[in-house]
Amino acid sequence: SIVISILLSLASKLRLVFPFSLRIMRFSDLFPILFIACFAAFFNKFCYTDVYPSFETCSPFACNNSTIRYPFETSNRTKSCNELAVVDCPDYQTTLLSGIGELCYDYVYRVLGGITQSSYSTRSIRIALDTRLDDCSTIPICTSDNYDKFYLADEYEWGTILICKTKPPYTANIKNIKEIECSHCRSTNVSCFFVPPPYIGDVDDSCSIYYVVVPADQKYNSSDEKNLLKLMQTGFEIKWNISDDCHTCETSGGLCYTDFILTAPVSTASDLIACICTDGAHEHTCPDGKLLNKKKWWKTPRYIT
Repeated sequence: SIVISILLSLASKLRLVFPFSLRIMRFSDLFPILFIACFAAFFNKFCYTDVYPSFETCSPFACNNSTIRYPFETSNRTKSCNELAVVDCPDYQTTLLSGIGELCYDYVYRVLGGITQSSYSTRSIRIALDTRLDDCSTIPICTSDNYDKFYLADEYEWGTILICKTKPPYTANIKNIKEIECSHCRSTNVSCFFVPPPYIGDVDDSCSIYYVVVPADQKYNSSDEKNLLKLMQTGFEIKWNISDDCHTCETSGGLCYTDFILTAPVSTASDLIACICTDGAHEHTCPDGKLLNKKKWWKTPRYIT
């Protein structure tokens, strides 16, 4: 409507200056002017989105026994600052984590002890699979080949669980295999075995392979845990990274508004779109004097794997 008003005003002024020429001017003569004006209006509307999130939107908030801030977000908030790792709080003293990428695919985990200030200081949390594990087929098929948003702490390693129809299984070239208790499985006609790291990739048809996270010492010796259910309920620790730019923003009193969460191992790439401060969005830090107004569409948050 603003563009049309400007064009009408311009046409009125041109009519006063060139009354005859405008009377004989055809629509095709005005088309280039109209096209340029409409394109400018379209570019301004769609290439720039709404203002950056407010300081209140990005500020930490309580979620049961957890404090939620970057890099976590809840799925039920109408406005969000980051949606890089999604948590939910269905019950008192319970925090569930989902969408943590290829660490263990898309399983839901309980955050043991919640997400506390200590968690943000160490950039780590302890999680366990949120399931009763009464069906051994629910054991997550995890891989350690690809990193995503989180990565394992050094105290943990990938092990292999074999669920077999025969006892003992025929397993060529597998060392240090040991039987573990899995009577909780619905199928009682199976035997379970643990193979310490490095995990194996091939066994005979009588066994199914599942990769799981297990405790390990610095030499990556296998855990002494004999019970599969207890092993899974013990959980494991995962860590995450933030960029130097994001850390500098937080140190200055700001809150990170990011493009993506850094992949592990540590990356030197910057993940910061803006530093959200009490007086608005800044380019780098709160005292830098560089206030930002609108964000470009090509700098909206995205995910990487």
